[in-house]
Amino acid sequence: MKMKSVFTNITAGLCFAVLVLSMGYMSFCRNKQEVLCSDVLRFHILSNSDKPEDMAIKYKVRDALTPVAQELFSDCQSFEEARITAKENESLLESTAQKIVEGLGKDYRVSVHTGEKEYGTRILSGSVYPGGKYCSVTASIGKGEGANVWCVLFSPFSDIGIEWQEGDGKTKPALKILDWIRNRQRK
Repeated sequence: MKMKSVFTNITAGLCFAVLVLSMGYMSFCRNKQEVLCSDVLRFHILSNSDKPEDMAIKYKVRDALTPVAQELFSDCQSFEEARITAKENESLLESTAQKIVEGLGKDYRVSVHTGEKEYGTRILSGSVYPGGKYCSVTASIGKGEGANVWCVLFSPFSDIGIEWQEGDGKTKPALKILDWIRNRQRK
């Protein structure tokens, strides 16, 4: 009986230690997520619709905006500098994209806006970008109701070359647990 009591006490102690460590880790992750979200500038291009023709236009716009964005953001040393650069160059990005759309014979209007948006958890180049509010440059083609492509224009955590990722607006099943943990932390 005495051995059973010792085993129960050890088990309870281990469970308590795991609980305390888990709570500390969740708090650390929440703080890290808030810092990450507030220091990363994302770039999204939304197609008019999900029709193959509109998706093809989105890719042409992406290809035209990539070198412009590389030129604009390659020397940014801080998030604030990148955010100001984005805001000051919205019209340049917009006119560049508009020329491509018109050159393809479409009368879709292109709009570019820099501001905060909520995003789900995503992976880009092996890095996890947790769900949360990010500052982002968004180029909308026409109605902007189609799937998007996205990249990171600035991050203090790595030397970002512009690498695009499809973003269908849905969190991949393997990442849903991260979104669930984040939502539980907010409560």
